[in-house]
Amino acid sequence: RRRRIHTMNKDKGKLIYLVRHGQSFYNAGNGVDPMIPDAPLTELGKQQARMLNKRIQMEVPELDLIVSSPLTRAIQTTMIAFEDKLKRTATIIRPEYRERVSGCDDLGNIPEELTKRFPSFDFGHLNRIWWYTNGPEGENDPEESKKRYKMKPFLEPRPLFEARIQSFKDWLSGRSEKKFASIGHCDFTKNLIGFALKNCEMFCAYYDPELQIFHPCRYQEIVMGGEEWALWQIDQREQEKPPKDPRQFPLFSSTRLLFQNKKSGKEYSESVGKGGEVYAMHLILSQMSPNEKKWEEMDQQLHFEPLSGTFLLTPKNKL
Repeated sequence: RRRRIHTMNKDKGKLIYLVRHGQSFYNAGNGVDPMIPDAPLTELGKQQARMLNKRIQMEVPELDLIVSSPLTRAIQTTMIAFEDKLKRTATIIRPEYRERVSGCDDLGNIPEELTKRFPSFDFGHLNRIWWYTNGPEGENDPEESKKRYKMKPFLEPRPLFEARIQSFKDWLSGRSEKKFASIGHCDFTKNLIGFALKNCEMFCAYYDPELQIFHPCRYQEIVMGGEEWALWQIDQREQEKPPKDPRQFPLFSSTRLLFQNKKSGKEYSESVGKGGEVYAMHLILSQMSPNEKKWEEMDQQLHFEPLSGTFLLTPKNKL
Protein backbone atom coordinates (compact mmCIF):
# COMPACT_ATOMS: atom_id res chain seq x y z
CA ARG A 1 0.00 0.00 0.00
CA ARG A 2 1.40 3.38 -0.94
CA ARG A 3 1.56 5.75 1.98
CA ARG A 4 0.34 9.30 1.53
CA ILE A 5 2.51 11.04 4.08
CA HIS A 6 3.23 14.70 3.35
CA THR A 7 5.61 16.75 5.49
CA MET A 8 6.91 19.32 3.00
CA ASN A 9 3.83 21.02 1.53
CA LYS A 10 2.10 22.93 4.28
CA ASP A 11 -1.64 22.30 4.37
CA LYS A 12 -3.53 25.50 3.54
CA GLY A 13 -6.88 24.38 4.94
CA LYS A 14 -8.70 26.43 7.55
CA LEU A 15 -10.74 25.38 10.55
CA ILE A 16 -14.08 27.15 10.73
CA TYR A 17 -16.93 26.78 13.20
CA LEU A 18 -20.09 27.84 11.39
CA VAL A 19 -22.86 28.96 13.73
CA ARG A 20 -26.43 29.98 13.00
CA HIS A 21 -27.90 32.69 15.26
CA GLY A 22 -30.40 31.90 18.01
CA GLN A 23 -34.15 32.20 17.63
CA SER A 24 -35.20 35.68 16.49
CA PHE A 25 -38.63 37.25 16.58
CA TYR A 26 -38.97 36.33 12.91
CA ASN A 27 -38.22 32.66 13.69
CA ALA A 28 -40.77 32.73 16.51
CA GLY A 29 -43.46 33.76 14.03
CA ASN A 30 -43.66 30.23 12.57
CA GLY A 31 -43.61 31.47 9.01
CA VAL A 32 -45.55 34.69 9.62
CA ASP A 33 -43.36 37.76 9.23
CA PRO A 34 -43.91 40.09 12.24
CA MET A 35 -42.43 42.90 10.11
CA ILE A 36 -39.68 43.81 12.57
CA PRO A 37 -36.64 45.24 10.74
CA ASP A 38 -33.35 43.74 11.94
CA ALA A 39 -35.27 41.56 14.41
CA PRO A 40 -33.34 40.74 17.62
CA LEU A 41 -33.20 37.48 19.56
CA THR A 42 -36.13 36.32 21.64
CA GLU A 43 -35.57 35.21 25.23
CA LEU A 44 -35.44 31.64 23.93
CA GLY A 45 -32.82 32.71 21.39
CA LYS A 46 -30.68 34.19 24.17
CA GLN A 47 -31.08 30.99 26.17
CA GLN A 48 -29.98 28.96 23.14
CA ALA A 49 -26.89 31.14 22.83
CA ARG A 50 -26.05 30.63 26.51
CA MET A 51 -26.32 26.86 26.06
CA LEU A 52 -24.05 27.07 23.03
CA ASN A 53 -21.58 29.07 25.13
CA LYS A 54 -21.13 26.05 27.42
CA ARG A 55 -20.45 23.79 24.45
CA ILE A 56 -17.98 26.26 22.96
CA GLN A 57 -16.02 26.38 26.21
CA MET A 58 -15.64 22.58 26.09
CA GLU A 59 -15.13 21.97 22.37
CA VAL A 60 -13.76 25.04 20.59
CA PRO A 61 -10.01 25.79 20.79
CA GLU A 62 -8.46 29.24 20.88
CA LEU A 63 -9.43 31.03 17.67
CA ASP A 64 -7.60 33.44 15.39
CA LEU A 65 -10.65 35.38 14.23
CA ILE A 66 -14.38 35.62 14.95
CA VAL A 67 -16.57 36.74 12.05
CA SER A 68 -20.15 37.97 12.39
CA SER A 69 -22.91 39.17 10.14
CA PRO A 70 -23.92 42.81 10.82
CA LEU A 71 -27.53 41.81 11.54
CA THR A 72 -28.52 42.24 15.18
CA ARG A 73 -29.53 38.63 15.84
CA ALA A 74 -26.09 37.41 14.71
CA ILE A 75 -24.19 39.99 16.77
CA GLN A 76 -26.24 39.17 19.88
CA THR A 77 -25.51 35.47 19.39
CA THR A 78 -21.81 36.26 19.00
CA MET A 79 -21.76 38.30 22.21
CA ILE A 80 -23.46 35.61 24.28
CA ALA A 81 -22.13 32.37 22.79
CA PHE A 82 -18.55 33.61 22.37
CA GLU A 83 -18.44 35.85 25.43
CA ASP A 84 -15.20 34.34 26.74
CA LYS A 85 -13.50 34.09 23.34
CA LEU A 86 -14.26 37.73 22.52
CA LYS A 87 -12.03 38.86 25.39
CA ARG A 88 -8.91 37.54 23.61
CA THR A 89 -9.88 37.08 19.96
CA ALA A 90 -10.00 39.58 17.11
CA THR A 91 -13.50 40.11 15.70
CA ILE A 92 -14.69 41.46 12.38
CA ILE A 93 -18.09 42.29 10.91
CA ARG A 94 -18.48 41.18 7.29
CA PRO A 95 -21.42 42.78 5.42
CA GLU A 96 -21.47 40.11 2.68
CA TYR A 97 -22.10 37.47 5.37
CA ARG A 98 -25.62 38.83 6.04
CA GLU A 99 -28.73 36.80 5.22
CA ARG A 100 -30.46 36.92 1.85
CA VAL A 101 -33.28 39.45 2.07
CA SER A 102 -36.48 37.42 2.24
CA GLY A 103 -38.05 38.94 5.35
CA CYS A 104 -38.32 42.33 7.03
CA ASP A 105 -35.82 41.12 9.64
CA ASP A 106 -33.13 40.98 6.93
CA LEU A 107 -33.20 44.78 6.54
CA GLY A 108 -30.45 46.16 8.74
CA ASN A 109 -29.42 49.28 10.60
CA ILE A 110 -26.94 51.98 9.66
CA PRO A 111 -23.41 51.83 11.17
CA GLU A 112 -24.08 54.72 13.55
CA GLU A 113 -27.04 52.92 15.09
CA LEU A 114 -25.16 49.62 15.32
CA THR A 115 -22.27 51.38 17.07
CA LYS A 116 -24.68 52.71 19.70
CA ARG A 117 -26.10 49.24 20.28
CA PHE A 118 -22.81 47.34 20.15
CA PRO A 119 -19.96 49.75 21.02
CA SER A 120 -17.37 46.97 21.32
CA PHE A 121 -17.63 46.16 17.60
CA ASP A 122 -16.23 48.14 14.67
CA PHE A 123 -18.77 49.10 11.99
CA GLY A 124 -16.74 51.90 10.42
CA HIS A 125 -16.07 49.95 7.22
CA LEU A 126 -19.77 49.39 6.45
CA ASN A 127 -21.63 51.44 3.87
CA ARG A 128 -24.45 53.53 5.28
CA ILE A 129 -26.94 51.14 3.66
CA TRP A 130 -25.30 47.72 3.36
CA TRP A 131 -28.37 45.55 2.79
CA TYR A 132 -30.43 44.94 -0.36
CA THR A 133 -33.15 47.60 -0.61
CA ASN A 134 -34.95 46.92 -3.91
CA GLY A 135 -34.75 50.67 -4.41
CA PRO A 136 -33.00 53.21 -6.63
CA GLU A 137 -29.21 53.28 -6.72
CA GLY A 138 -27.75 55.77 -4.26
CA GLU A 139 -30.76 55.74 -1.92
CA ASN A 140 -29.54 57.18 1.39
CA ASP A 141 -32.56 56.94 3.71
CA PRO A 142 -32.49 53.59 5.57
CA GLU A 143 -36.20 53.81 6.34
CA GLU A 144 -37.27 53.81 2.70
CA SER A 145 -36.43 50.13 2.12
CA LYS A 146 -38.32 49.16 5.28
CA LYS A 147 -41.41 51.10 4.23
CA ARG A 148 -41.12 49.58 0.75
CA TYR A 149 -40.91 46.05 2.14
CA LYS A 150 -43.90 46.48 4.46
CA MET A 151 -45.98 47.73 1.54
CA LYS A 152 -44.89 44.92 -0.78
CA PRO A 153 -42.39 42.26 0.38
CA PHE A 154 -39.49 41.57 -1.99
CA LEU A 155 -36.75 38.99 -2.38
CA GLU A 156 -33.07 39.70 -2.97
CA PRO A 157 -32.23 38.48 -6.52
CA ARG A 158 -30.40 35.16 -6.61
CA PRO A 159 -27.45 36.46 -8.70
CA LEU A 160 -26.72 39.19 -6.13
CA PHE A 161 -26.93 36.67 -3.29
CA GLU A 162 -24.59 34.23 -5.04
CA ALA A 163 -22.13 37.05 -5.72
CA ARG A 164 -22.01 37.77 -1.98
CA ILE A 165 -21.41 34.09 -1.21
CA GLN A 166 -18.50 34.04 -3.64
CA SER A 167 -17.16 37.28 -2.18
CA PHE A 168 -17.16 35.73 1.30
CA LYS A 169 -15.33 32.62 0.06
CA ASP A 170 -12.74 34.78 -1.68
CA TRP A 171 -12.26 36.86 1.45
CA LEU A 172 -11.90 33.75 3.62
CA SER A 173 -9.44 32.17 1.17
CA GLY A 174 -7.24 35.26 1.29
CA ARG A 175 -6.98 35.47 5.08
CA SER A 176 -3.80 34.34 6.82
CA GLU A 177 -5.62 33.15 9.95
CA LYS A 178 -6.07 29.41 10.48
CA LYS A 179 -8.94 29.04 12.96
CA PHE A 180 -12.25 30.88 12.62
CA ALA A 181 -15.75 31.06 14.01
CA SER A 182 -18.43 32.57 11.77
CA ILE A 183 -21.83 33.53 13.15
CA GLY A 184 -24.44 33.94 10.46
CA HIS A 185 -27.70 32.77 9.00
CA CYS A 186 -29.74 29.88 7.67
CA ASP A 187 -29.82 30.43 3.92
CA PHE A 188 -26.27 31.76 3.65
CA THR A 189 -24.76 28.87 5.60
CA LYS A 190 -26.86 26.35 3.67
CA ASN A 191 -25.26 27.60 0.47
CA LEU A 192 -21.82 27.02 1.99
CA ILE A 193 -22.22 23.50 3.37
CA GLY A 194 -25.27 22.12 1.55
CA PHE A 195 -27.78 21.92 4.39
CA ALA A 196 -29.48 24.21 6.88
CA LEU A 197 -28.45 24.64 10.50
CA LYS A 198 -31.00 24.96 13.28
CA ASN A 199 -30.99 27.99 15.57
CA CYS A 200 -27.69 28.09 17.49
CA GLU A 201 -26.45 24.91 15.84
CA MET A 202 -22.68 24.75 15.29
CA PHE A 203 -20.93 22.91 12.46
CA CYS A 204 -17.18 22.28 12.42
CA ALA A 205 -15.68 22.40 8.92
CA TYR A 206 -12.35 22.13 7.14
CA TYR A 207 -12.27 24.83 4.47
CA ASP A 208 -10.16 24.19 1.38
CA PRO A 209 -9.22 27.71 0.17
CA GLU A 210 -8.09 26.50 -3.25
CA LEU A 211 -11.23 24.51 -4.13
CA GLN A 212 -13.39 26.74 -1.88
CA ILE A 213 -15.18 23.72 -0.41
CA PHE A 214 -16.29 23.16 3.19
CA HIS A 215 -15.76 19.60 4.47
CA PRO A 216 -17.13 18.17 7.75
CA CYS A 217 -14.32 18.04 10.29
CA ARG A 218 -13.41 16.96 13.80
CA TYR A 219 -10.65 18.99 15.39
CA GLN A 220 -8.77 18.58 18.64
CA GLU A 221 -5.54 19.71 20.22
CA ILE A 222 -3.34 17.30 22.15
CA VAL A 223 -0.33 17.98 24.37
CA MET A 224 2.25 15.22 23.94
CA GLY A 225 5.67 15.34 25.54
CA GLY A 226 5.24 19.02 26.34
CA GLU A 227 4.41 19.95 22.73
CA GLU A 228 1.04 20.90 21.29
CA TRP A 229 -0.33 19.01 18.29
CA ALA A 230 -3.40 19.75 16.21
CA LEU A 231 -5.30 16.72 14.97
CA TRP A 232 -7.80 17.05 12.13
CA GLN A 233 -10.19 14.29 11.08
CA ILE A 234 -11.60 15.38 7.73
CA ASP A 235 -14.54 13.93 5.82
CA GLN A 236 -13.76 14.67 2.18
CA ARG A 237 -16.35 12.41 0.60
CA GLU A 238 -17.96 14.07 -2.39
CA GLN A 239 -21.72 14.61 -2.26
CA GLU A 240 -23.59 14.40 -5.55
CA LYS A 241 -26.04 17.04 -4.37
CA PRO A 242 -26.98 18.59 -1.00
CA PRO A 243 -29.71 16.76 0.95
CA LYS A 244 -33.05 18.54 1.20
CA ASP A 245 -33.38 17.53 4.84
CA PRO A 246 -30.34 17.96 7.14
CA ARG A 247 -31.33 14.79 9.00
CA GLN A 248 -30.51 12.88 5.81
CA PHE A 249 -26.92 14.16 5.82
CA PRO A 250 -24.61 11.10 6.06
CA LEU A 251 -22.91 10.38 9.37
CA PHE A 252 -19.39 11.73 9.73
CA SER A 253 -16.72 9.46 8.27
CA SER A 254 -13.03 10.32 8.33
CA THR A 255 -11.25 10.07 5.00
CA ARG A 256 -8.05 11.90 6.00
CA LEU A 257 -6.05 12.56 9.16
CA LEU A 258 -3.90 15.68 9.39
CA PHE A 259 -1.45 15.89 12.28
CA GLN A 260 0.34 19.21 12.88
CA ASN A 261 3.00 20.29 15.36
CA LYS A 262 1.76 23.74 16.40
CA LYS A 263 5.25 24.99 17.30
CA SER A 264 7.43 23.66 14.47
CA GLY A 265 4.70 23.62 11.84
CA LYS A 266 5.65 20.12 10.71
CA GLU A 267 2.72 18.19 9.28
CA TYR A 268 1.76 14.60 8.57
CA SER A 269 -1.22 13.53 6.47
CA GLU A 270 -2.66 10.08 5.87
CA SER A 271 -5.71 8.78 4.04
CA VAL A 272 -8.15 6.81 6.19
CA GLY A 273 -8.94 3.52 4.47
CA LYS A 274 -10.44 0.24 5.59
CA GLY A 275 -8.09 0.15 8.56
CA GLY A 276 -9.82 3.19 10.00
CA GLU A 277 -8.50 6.07 12.08
CA VAL A 278 -6.32 3.85 14.30
CA TYR A 279 -4.38 2.38 11.37
CA ALA A 280 -4.01 5.79 9.72
CA MET A 281 -2.60 7.23 12.94
CA HIS A 282 -0.27 4.23 13.25
CA LEU A 283 1.12 5.06 9.81
CA ILE A 284 1.61 8.70 10.81
CA LEU A 285 3.38 7.78 14.06
CA SER A 286 5.65 5.35 12.20
CA GLN A 287 6.99 8.30 10.18
CA MET A 288 7.73 10.50 13.16
CA SER A 289 11.21 10.89 14.59
CA PRO A 290 12.06 9.57 18.07
CA ASN A 291 12.36 13.16 19.29
CA GLU A 292 8.80 13.88 18.13
CA LYS A 293 7.59 10.81 20.00
CA LYS A 294 9.33 11.56 23.27
CA TRP A 295 5.92 11.39 24.95
CA GLU A 296 6.25 7.60 24.63
CA GLU A 297 8.98 7.79 27.28
CA MET A 298 6.26 9.00 29.64
CA ASP A 299 4.55 5.59 29.28
CA GLN A 300 1.66 7.10 27.34
CA GLN A 301 -0.02 5.94 24.16
CA LEU A 302 -2.40 7.58 21.72
CA HIS A 303 -5.77 5.87 21.94
CA PHE A 304 -8.84 6.31 19.70
CA GLU A 305 -12.23 6.55 21.40
CA PRO A 306 -14.85 5.49 18.79
CA LEU A 307 -17.89 6.73 20.71
CA SER A 308 -16.64 10.31 20.86
CA GLY A 309 -14.56 10.06 17.69
CA THR A 310 -11.52 11.57 19.41
CA PHE A 311 -7.94 10.56 20.17
CA LEU A 312 -6.81 10.47 23.80
CA LEU A 313 -3.46 10.06 25.53
CA THR A 314 -3.80 7.14 27.94
CA PRO A 315 -1.33 5.29 30.20
CA LYS A 316 0.24 2.24 28.59
CA ASN A 317 -1.10 -1.07 29.76
CA LYS A 318 1.44 -2.72 32.02
CA LEU A 319 1.69 -6.45 32.74
